[in-house]
Amino acid sequence: MKGLDRRGHSRLASRTAAVLGWMASPVGGLLPPAAMSELLFELRALRARASSVMGRPRLGPPPYRVELGAAGRSIAGWIGVDVAPGSDVMADVRWRIPLPNGSCEAIYSEHLVEHLRFRDEVPQLFAECRRLLRPGSPIRISVPDAALYVRGYVEGDLSRLAKLHPWGSTPMTTLNWAFHGYGHRFGWDAETLVAVMNEAGFDSLEVREHGDSRYPGLALDRPERAVESTYVEGRAPDRVMTGWGGKAN
Repeated sequence: MKGLDRRGHSRLASRTAAVLGWMASPVGGLLPPAAMSELLFELRALRARASSVMGRPRLGPPPYRVELGAAGRSIAGWIGVDVAPGSDVMADVRWRIPLPNGSCEAIYSEHLVEHLRFRDEVPQLFAECRRLLRPGSPIRISVPDAALYVRGYVEGDLSRLAKLHPWGSTPMTTLNWAFHGYGHRFGWDAETLVAVMNEAGFDSLEVREHGDSRYPGLALDRPERAVESTYVEGRAPDRVMTGWGGKAN
């Protein structure tokens, strides 16, 4: 979207909204359901990108506590970032987040990373987290634990996890729902998440249990996801990454 001025981004956001309205019409319903779902998401993400370029959200002064992929959840003292309209910060986390460098004192994300492409979108997200966090500030990431599904499949017992996937008529279909259902693009385990976050430059990485955190108030974990999740937390290094967002106020 380089080359567009503020007016151009405004027009882009308006036209994207018009296309979204068309897709909700009977004519838009002629698209195959899978194509419709993916296109709807990408159009919402495009609108979020245009919105983030047109101006930073009106928030109080930093530091901020940020939940990435909040999906409409509102928690006192936290800022929800999502592509959905009405989010505290409407942004496409695969691209950039309209907050200044070093403006965040904590970042939390639950069941978001598995929806990103491993080779390009995941590194981009963690680079943004590095840019946003103040030196030494904590980050906690939760993902579905693919190792639980693989272990259950090999051992012949997926009974606990199968309840989460009513379409899993056999152990193999349950396993596939975990890896490829719900828009998932990559299967994670704790070892892989620690390795990727370490490569991104985070320090003091450790695997934690549901609801358990070294940092007070950071474990925003949803109870219904405890049975299938793994949690990794760490801290930003002792310097702020530079980037497009400018200095923290």
